[in-house]
Amino acid sequence: MKRPPLGSLTRRRFLTRSLTSTVAAALAPYFVPAGVLAASGQPAPSDRVGIGYIGVGRRGNQLMGLPPTGRIVAVADLDRRRAEATATARRCRAHTDYRELLDAKDIEAVIVATPDHWHALPSIQACQAGKDVYCEKPLGLTIREGRLMVQAARKYERVFQTGTQRRSMPNHRLGCELVRNGFAGKIHTVLIMNYPSPWQVAFPGQPVPDGLDWDAWCGQTKPAPFHNDIFVQRSKPGWISLRPYSGGEMTGTGAHGFDQIQWALDTDHTGPVEIWAEGGKLPSVVYEAPESLARGDRLCSEGYRVRMRYASGDEIRLAGVPPGFRRVSTQLASRICPR
Repeated sequence: MKRPPLGSLTRRRFLTRSLTSTVAAALAPYFVPAGVLAASGQPAPSDRVGIGYIGVGRRGNQLMGLPPTGRIVAVADLDRRRAEATATARRCRAHTDYRELLDAKDIEAVIVATPDHWHALPSIQACQAGKDVYCEKPLGLTIREGRLMVQAARKYERVFQTGTQRRSMPNHRLGCELVRNGFAGKIHTVLIMNYPSPWQVAFPGQPVPDGLDWDAWCGQTKPAPFHNDIFVQRSKPGWISLRPYSGGEMTGTGAHGFDQIQWALDTDHTGPVEIWAEGGKLPSVVYEAPESLARGDRLCSEGYRVRMRYASGDEIRLAGVPPGFRRVSTQLASRICPR
């Protein structure tokens, strides 16, 4: 059966339906030639997990340092030239339609490293196809997407991990352990940077590069004229700073910051019970050229505050970093954990 084009398979269409389809996979027994059996310290090919990558831009390539038990089988990217170049370098198959990758029997798990607005649909369909999933943070573009992804992982009983790498960094782990064990005293207030929200842009159109399906890249968002400073996440702005493709730095670096608070306060399975804003409504600003953002001509968060309160009474304050805060935090760390 011929598939509909990716540009017509939007998340808006998909997420309005209930997750009722099921995919049954039967694994037939097979024989492994003696020549491919495991050697000392090296698993046999039959024991290695076949991995497929959905999205092989900057972040996708950073995630290709697999352990010996994993092997890259195929990659998928809406930029045909990027998919083929990565496949050549990694000696694997290339696809421009990730659904072909999900159909493959030799792929057992996928790594989703697309822009944020393309996280939900491939992840949910991977669960339906019987694949385990590693999806880059933030989990979804919206809370609704995130909940549907969790539901899919539970319904199809898949292993599903989202990338929060700072939980694997020794210094972050130590800091959270110190707070959880009372070395910082009784916590009543946590200060965190008021990370910028995504910016509205109306960049002028540029020719779409050969081999890129830009309409499909836009996904469920309103199609915008192609501009390289939207598509390529080399530096700011890039899609990670722009609405409607991302939550800006609030869900970029902010996802790490808020996760550290959840971890340190031992509130992984809950969240704030109150959230309120101060300072009025942010004015809407639309930037018409990347240069305006590069010069720092953007909305400042000064004067705008967001506060959150947990059931315990602990309060989170989003604001600019107070003067001397870094110096004080460094001194505190040296007292708690002297070298």
